[in-house]
Amino acid sequence: MNEYLRQRLVAERARAIGVRLAVDAGDRLTEREIAILKDISEGRANKEIARRLNVSVDTVKADMKRIFSKLDVTDRTRAVIVAIQRGSLCI
Repeated sequence: MNEYLRQRLVAERARAIGVRLAVDAGDRLTEREIAILKDISEGRANKEIARRLNVSVDTVKADMKRIFSKLDVTDRTRAVIVAIQRGSLCI
């Protein structure tokens, strides 16, 4: 079995029993997602983040949903904490 398939199988089995592995390849944060988390860590609201990134507030909200999914969290504060713990964000 090739390495990619082995890693996917391990990740699927871990999820099935409720274990979250460190980072799957699809869980890596993009540069924009990291920028959004940095702004959140500095106390900025979605509207201000959207202005800074020159995107719509809806785009920021969609990015936040993706970030929450990748980090397996449900709120902004926890997203920043988990990103720092994983080494994806330095503040």
